[in-house]
Amino acid sequence: MKQTQKIEGRVGLFRVPLEVEVATAAGSKRFPITVSKPGETFAFDVDGPPRMVLFDAGDHVLKSVDFKKSAQEWVYQLQHAETVPDRADAAKALGEFKNSDDVVAALGHTALQDAFWGVRVEALRALGRIAGASAQKQILAALSNEQPWVRQVAVELMRDFTGDASVASRLDSISREDKAYRVRAAALASLAQQKPANGRQVLEAAAATDSPDDRLRVAALRAMGALGDDRAVPVLLQWSATGKSFPVRTAAIASLGRLDRANEAVTQRLIAYLAEPYRGVRSATIAALGQRGDPAAIAPIESLLKSGELSQSLEDAAQGVVSRLAKIAADRETKPHQD
Repeated sequence: MKQTQKIEGRVGLFRVPLEVEVATAAGSKRFPITVSKPGETFAFDVDGPPRMVLFDAGDHVLKSVDFKKSAQEWVYQLQHAETVPDRADAAKALGEFKNSDDVVAALGHTALQDAFWGVRVEALRALGRIAGASAQKQILAALSNEQPWVRQVAVELMRDFTGDASVASRLDSISREDKAYRVRAAALASLAQQKPANGRQVLEAAAATDSPDDRLRVAALRAMGALGDDRAVPVLLQWSATGKSFPVRTAAIASLGRLDRANEAVTQRLIAYLAEPYRGVRSATIAALGQRGDPAAIAPIESLLKSGELSQSLEDAAQGVVSRLAKIAADRETKPHQD
């Protein structure tokens, strides 16, 4: 065990009291220790071969630990550790073990049965990193979880499911039927990544649906950009207009940055939004104009920079967009000579 901080000035060695838990076939014991030296070794008298060793049991101390354990040891910790942090640590670590049916089964069981929803979420994320048909099956099983935060993560992970045409259909159903709006919104985002043939229609229907804080509408409008169907532009223009709520407008504007980039009318509409005094609208518009890549936006953005109305962070973003668009313009000028 080592303390690796640089010792200088007022930075010295720490004295850190903590507990090490060791579990054997005979049960678990905790041993209090104090870490106080640059490097030291601790030995513990236990009743048999350790099945689980927890350094700082309960994860009470801010630290970085490189603890090498086998998949079997992490599975044991996942299934037997008493505290949430220790089970969550095990779930995270198991996400690095590929091609193990035992690991996938253990994570799947935890995703359904752990007493705390946060550990269930970590188990799902680990399954997402493992990927593959077996892991995806366990993720789908978690869609029945009573906690919306768990279902939300399962739905988010479905964006990466490939080779199964039924996934988009299931996401469509979830986006309309789940009891929690946060889960329905996540389903719209994942559906856009699946790019089904009816994706635009599903998203446009969701954009027309009222919900608390416009959660579904905002999610649908943002998802339209990810879907990449230029036919969604008229709907996005409608919801980006002055008079709509700011979250709705900024979501629509963000997607307009990604669609039908050769459409000068869309670029001009966005340029017009720069004249509005609302920081959120300006920020979304500047980013969208940068994504569209039309040098026609250079002069309007430079004019806004000269006005002195922008915050430092937004000014930096605007200058970055101007530089990017200027490079695009220069490349277009030189390209004909290269041909």
